[in-house]
Amino acid sequence: MRAARAGPKPLTVATNELGPEPRPPLSKHALDFVKAKDKPTSRVKESDMPAWELTLGSTPILNAVPSFLASEDLNEPEGDAEPIIRYWEALLRKHGHHPYLLVRYAERLMVLSDAGHALVLLEECLEEMGALDAEVSPEFEASVEALREHLDTKTLHTDGNLPDPSLVQLWIPAAMLPMPSDALAPGGHAQVRSDWTQDFPKGSEALRYMRHLAVETHQVDRTFLITEESMKDIVQDGIAAHRIHVASGSKIQDPHVIDAILDDTLTAYELVCPLVEDPAKLTPEAICEIHQRMMDTARFQSEYYFPAGVMRSATRNEVFIETGRDKRIQCCPSTRVEDEMHKICDMARRHIEEDRMSPFAQAVWLHLAQVRCIPFEKGNGQVLRMISSIPLMRRGYPPISVLSHKRNAYFEAINQAYKGNFDPLARCFVEGMQKGIEGTRP
Repeated sequence: MRAARAGPKPLTVATNELGPEPRPPLSKHALDFVKAKDKPTSRVKESDMPAWELTLGSTPILNAVPSFLASEDLNEPEGDAEPIIRYWEALLRKHGHHPYLLVRYAERLMVLSDAGHALVLLEECLEEMGALDAEVSPEFEASVEALREHLDTKTLHTDGNLPDPSLVQLWIPAAMLPMPSDALAPGGHAQVRSDWTQDFPKGSEALRYMRHLAVETHQVDRTFLITEESMKDIVQDGIAAHRIHVASGSKIQDPHVIDAILDDTLTAYELVCPLVEDPAKLTPEAICEIHQRMMDTARFQSEYYFPAGVMRSATRNEVFIETGRDKRIQCCPSTRVEDEMHKICDMARRHIEEDRMSPFAQAVWLHLAQVRCIPFEKGNGQVLRMISSIPLMRRGYPPISVLSHKRNAYFEAINQAYKGNFDPLARCFVEGMQKGIEGTRP
C-alpha cells in the first residue's frame, strides 16, 4: 500500500516541540537509541487520552535506520523535558522532516499529552511518505486514524457545539465584533509620538524602552515578577541575570531563566519590523514564527509544557477566559482558529491599506480580535500586543506597552471594548507608552 497524501497542514512552525519518554520504546521496530528514559521532572498536562499505541507495522521507511544518522546524532539526553526536546528539534533541523524521525518526534509529544501536535507530525509523516511514493503498512495508517478519531470526538464535545451554562459570553467571529470610531485618538497620543520620533531614534534610548516593555509585557501576564529596582537596573544598564531580583509571588525564581525570556522577547520584536515595513507579510504563519521565538524559553516554565509557534487548530485544545464564580468567556473553538486568524490578518491588512481608521482605532480592534480568538495555548497576550503595535509603529508611535500594576484596568478595558467602548483600551496603550518613555530616562 502507498501512503495517501494528507490534507493541508495546520499552522505550525517547523521543528518545534518534543518530549521525554518515560515508557518503553514506541514499538518493537523502533530505533535502538530511542530508549526508555527516566520520568521527566517537567510537568505535563492531564490527559484524557485512552490507551493508544503507535504501530509502525512493516513500513520500511519507518523501520530502517536512515544512513544520514551519525553516531553523534544518537546521544539523546535523559531527565528533564527541555534538553530532550531541544535535542529532537536540533536533529530535525539538521536532517529535515524525514518520516523515520517524525514518528519518534510524535511519540515524544504523546508523552507530554500533546496529542494534537503529535497528530500533526504523524499526518506530515504520511504526507512525506506520499511525496516519496513510499510503502506504508495498514497497521500504521490504522493507528494514526485511531488517534485522529479520538481527537475529532474530543473536539466535537469541547468546542462549544454543546450547551454550556457556565459561559457568560459566547465567541463571535472577528467580522462580527464592534468597530471603534475611525477617528479614535486618546488624549496624550500626540505628545507620545513627538517624544518617540524626536528623542528616541534607533539607538540606546529606543533599546531602553524595549527593555522596559519586555519586562512589563511578561509581568502583566504574570510570567514572572521582578522588583522595581531590578526593573530600573535592567532598563538603564541592560539585561543580565545578576541584575534580576525576583519579587515575591513570582512563578519563575531563576534569574537566568528570566534573563533568557527577556532576550527571547527582544528577538521576537525584531521579527515584527518587517511586518511594519510591509503589512502584506502579516499572516498567521508570521504570527506563529513570532510566538515560537517569544516563547522559546517560557514554554518550559509554565505549570505544564506547551508548544511554541503551534496554533490551537493543531493542538485541538479549547481555551476559556475565567471570570470568577464558575463563569467563563468562550474563545474561538480550536477547529476554527486557523480560519479565524486568516480572516483577522486579512481585515488588519485591509484596514492598514485603506488608512481610513486612525492607527489607534486599528490597534484596539486588532487587539480585541486576537484576544477573543486566543490562537495559542499560552503566551497570547505578549504576542497579540506585539502584533497590535503594527498600525501604531507605522505612524511613528512606539510599540504598545501595558503597565503591569494597571493590569486589572487593562482587562476591564478589554471587556469594555467588547461592548463597543474602545476609549479605555486606547488610553491604556497611551499611558503605558508614556510611562515606558519616562522610565527610560536616566
